[in-house]
Amino acid sequence: MHSKVARALIPDPHVRDLSAALSGIPGRDLRQGVTMLNDSDLVAFVAVSSIGDAAAFYSNALGLTITEQTDHVCVLNANGTALRLTVVAQVPRLDHTVIGWNVLDIEATALDLRERSVQLNRYEGLDQDELGIWTSPNGDRVGWFDDPDGNTLSITQFA
Repeated sequence: MHSKVARALIPDPHVRDLSAALSGIPGRDLRQGVTMLNDSDLVAFVAVSSIGDAAAFYSNALGLTITEQTDHVCVLNANGTALRLTVVAQVPRLDHTVIGWNVLDIEATALDLRERSVQLNRYEGLDQDELGIWTSPNGDRVGWFDDPDGNTLSITQFA
C-alpha cells in the first residue's frame, strides 16, 4: 500500500496539472496543494548497519511483518505504521529512545520479549522491578531494550 502511495506521489511527466496527478491521495488538500500532516500516515525510520540482522530482529524477536525488503531497506508493518529500517554507513549512538510501543500489558510483553531472547535494559539509579520495568511518578510503566545496532526501543503501559 505504501509503495503505491509513494509511486502516486511521483507525477507523470505528461501531466501538466499537479492537482490532477495528486487527486485521490488521502491527506492531500488540493485547494492549497499541500499535505496536511494531521491527516497523513506516519512513517518511522531506524538507522541500521545490516538489513539482514535488523530484519531478523524486528520480524522474529518483535513479531513485526516485513512488507518490503531490499539490500538497503526493510519496511515493516508496525500495527499500521510503516517502520523503515535503513542501512547507514555508521549508526549513530543516541542516548534516548528512538521508537516505542504503547502496550496493554507490560509484564506480558516483557515476558514475551524475554522468551524471544530480548532482555530489558537496566539503568543505574532507576528503580526497576525484576523484569526491568520502571514506574514513573504518574504511574506510567516503561521498559527499554536495544536492537542489534544499539538503538534504544521501549514498551510503555500508560497509567
